[in-house]
Amino acid sequence: MFDLSHFGLNKNALPDDWHEGRIDSIAEFNPQQIGRDYPYNIIEYLDIGNSEKGSITKLETYYINEAPSRAKRIAKTNDTIISTVRPGNRAFAFIQGMPKNLIVSTGYVVLRPRGCVPRFMYYLSTSDPIINYLASIAEEKTAYPSVTPKDIAECVVPIPPIIEQKAIAHILGALDDRIELNRRMNKTLELIARAIFKSWFVDFDPVRAKMEGRQPAGMDAETAALFPDSFEDSPLGKIPKGWEVCKLSDLCLTQYGYTASAKAEPIGPRFLRVKDMNKLDWIEWDMVPFCEIDEKNRQKYILNPGDIVVARMADPGKVAIIDDSVDAVFGSYLVRLKTHNAKDAYYVYYFLKSPIYEEYKSAVKGGSVQANINAKTIVDVLMANPPDFLKEKFSTIAALLRRSIAYNVKQSSLLSNMRDTLLPKLISGQIRVKDAEKFVEEFCEQP
Repeated sequence: MFDLSHFGLNKNALPDDWHEGRIDSIAEFNPQQIGRDYPYNIIEYLDIGNSEKGSITKLETYYINEAPSRAKRIAKTNDTIISTVRPGNRAFAFIQGMPKNLIVSTGYVVLRPRGCVPRFMYYLSTSDPIINYLASIAEEKTAYPSVTPKDIAECVVPIPPIIEQKAIAHILGALDDRIELNRRMNKTLELIARAIFKSWFVDFDPVRAKMEGRQPAGMDAETAALFPDSFEDSPLGKIPKGWEVCKLSDLCLTQYGYTASAKAEPIGPRFLRVKDMNKLDWIEWDMVPFCEIDEKNRQKYILNPGDIVVARMADPGKVAIIDDSVDAVFGSYLVRLKTHNAKDAYYVYYFLKSPIYEEYKSAVKGGSVQANINAKTIVDVLMANPPDFLKEKFSTIAALLRRSIAYNVKQSSLLSNMRDTLLPKLISGQIRVKDAEKFVEEFCEQP
């Protein structure tokens, strides 16, 4: 049973005016289900696996009469959701800024605050001591690692007065808000890079502008001079004059990944898998597990800046690029693409995320859901290949954008570690608000 000892406390060690109580004393569990009186014909559905450590990564839209059978539980602003399936995966979130027609899978338990500060309840119910406890219960059920709402409801926790709850929620919320801001900034930066690639290398906007005697929009004269002012015929149709047609395989070498078991303990390098890269356009390395590997194979499979990895199974065609040095190897469901020239790396990466490559993937799949693709298929696609000086120009721009993304990811990692360190100590009263507040504010004010 979960009690105050999991926080390193006993009842007599609680701060003055704090008390102990079960989580269900401050939260309703699964308070609303879809019924006949549900007012929306369309729902935004959150399935298990589409949230992670405070973030909702994907919503699916359904007509209510076509929704999955698991789409039952109504979640509203200020609710907390926690996955009851493999809770050690830390799939939980605080509901804010979500649509009013949000429905979550029955694989989540919905906690609605009752007589407490909503965000404090979220931090309390998803703190490391509770999640680790739930994970230990789940792992005892080897066939289907899960917990019940009752397992969470019965957890005995320290409960501070409302004013203290507000202060704790403010401090931890400031850290989470900065992490979320970094994530939104990164999405914008990535969209900018994709838009530039599409304009230059898919739609050929600068060439069309020059054909019409116009200055390419948003482009300086030096960059505009790198583009021709006419097209020529090719196996791909009209492409800018002087460009070539090649296969992706002409620009890079391929290599299958390493077969190993992922480990939570740091027994070796990070072990990049498909699931570590299939939700965001960058890799959050703190969430990537480790693996055991001998030195020979470590050197063979070590990832380097500029390496591109493509999923061949689970999410075929999903792609990621390694932006900076990291001690990591890649798994067997991934294929590494290593370009012959460094300046080609970002060009290849964004080509693999372009509408052209999406069409190619769809054609390869033939309209069906394909479980896997191989290395030859990944790179067996025709593409327009601009001159090196133009790819180098794009690479310079893309590298700046990706460098900012990598910086934000690292800062978010520091913020996340700080939050995870402070959270159990603040919630248990081991660190008081006044001691933590100034440090957090100073850190969040840093550029």
